[in-house]
Amino acid sequence: MKYNISKEFGIFRHFHSSLNPLVLRFANVFLTIIPKGMKSTSNLSINKLKIAMRDGKKINIYIIKPKDSQKDVPVIFYFHGGAFAFKGAPYHYKYAKEYAQRSKAIVIYVDYRLSYCSPFETTLNDCVDVYKYVLDNARLIGVDTERIAVAGDSAGGYLAVMTTIKAKELGLKLPKLQMLIYPVLDSRCKTASMEIFVDTPFWNAKLNKKMWKLYLKGNYVPSPIELKDLSFMPKTYIETAEFDCLRDEAIEFFDKIQGTASGSVLFQTKQTMHGYDIFSKSKITKASLERRFEFLNTINS
Repeated sequence: MKYNISKEFGIFRHFHSSLNPLVLRFANVFLTIIPKGMKSTSNLSINKLKIAMRDGKKINIYIIKPKDSQKDVPVIFYFHGGAFAFKGAPYHYKYAKEYAQRSKAIVIYVDYRLSYCSPFETTLNDCVDVYKYVLDNARLIGVDTERIAVAGDSAGGYLAVMTTIKAKELGLKLPKLQMLIYPVLDSRCKTASMEIFVDTPFWNAKLNKKMWKLYLKGNYVPSPIELKDLSFMPKTYIETAEFDCLRDEAIEFFDKIQGTASGSVLFQTKQTMHGYDIFSKSKITKASLERRFEFLNTINS
């Protein structure tokens, strides 16, 4: 099927992902060795730490801090997308740095372990463990635990929401904000957009089902959208792409939380596909980024 996706996205309008095991291995080797640009600049201080998770294994996190920030500043936990199975891409690192710069917050970029080569729920456990680590070391890192945001795109959106849910279960300080970019929120894969968009570029319903199979490994975990009580959800920004199988579950989730998550925002981009913001020069992407910056800056209000 042909979709009215903006020509601004060039060749990305025709790109199709794959979750083939060989493709995953090759792609992740490539994503590991390519330059990430995660070095301190004139504006940002960037430090990489290796910290222990609950199973004793260690993962990397990047602490991205504006050099002109005060002692105790807001903190944004950023969980990259990639179907739980791909490492972060260059644009993930780029936006993590921009979120720090534009919001005057410390961004914690989490290099979590991937689902296809890790035990069940390792990916989410890593995110929750990093969240707890930063809260436990807030004074040392220089963050204000009254001003916490969690953010993520695609599968990272799921990890952000689930980190909020796990924080609630564990009695940890809850985030003040959530920012979810075309998020994964429902493993049942039964919305109208999931039925329609089976051949869209970058991502589609067929791949989405494969993603959940790799992630869940035959287990059942209630999706965020299935929870009866979402009253503890913080103010949330949700961004959707028009031609994306995940579109309708994001809208449904927004409808469920907007009554209690005061100030939440739903922004439905047009002529876009999943992952459209990989093309940062697009006018559509630039407009979306400005909305994200505007939302993140409300953490101080």
